[in-house]
Amino acid sequence: MQSYPLDLITLLHIFSRQRQTGELVAHEVRVPGSRKLGRAYLMLIDGNVDMASCVITIDKNVVLKGIDAFQHLQKAGVLDWVYTAQQPGSPASTMPSRNPAPNLRGSVQGSRFPVRILVVSAEEFESSPAPLLYRSVYNMSDGEKSVEEIALLLRKPIEMIEEILASLYRHRAIDLLQYRRQDGRL
Repeated sequence: MQSYPLDLITLLHIFSRQRQTGELVAHEVRVPGSRKLGRAYLMLIDGNVDMASCVITIDKNVVLKGIDAFQHLQKAGVLDWVYTAQQPGSPASTMPSRNPAPNLRGSVQGSRFPVRILVVSAEEFESSPAPLLYRSVYNMSDGEKSVEEIALLLRKPIEMIEEILASLYRHRAIDLLQYRRQDGRL
């Protein structure tokens, strides 16, 4: 076990470059609306956060999970993270894993709503090889617009938008919600 007193974004940059797999835990996390400190937990798989594993608990009760927990941790600033690596030879099936990128073909009928889960600054996009269309699709992924609406707004074929969303999903920049986000939060 190693301890890292860092903010989550810096920590994830380190672990993503090293493609680490293991568990990250922070024990003293402030939670809005509570005087007690919470505990944050998330799993890394090849340096990427498994969103399904991201939770914040107080006294063993889950108070935030998934995207909401992740976004809260991004804003929390410096936390004392403890990292425990997955033991070599331990079966990968015991680690929670993210489903492969979904087949978005025909997603209009199923109406998927992409939502950003990784904060990517304009500077990071400028320094990346991501074309302008990728940036536009990422910026429109707010959980309120469907795949079809994004395609219409960008005046691009839906197949092209589906391909870009699948790529952003594989890179863990977005997630795909089954239902439109109603609260206006990101």
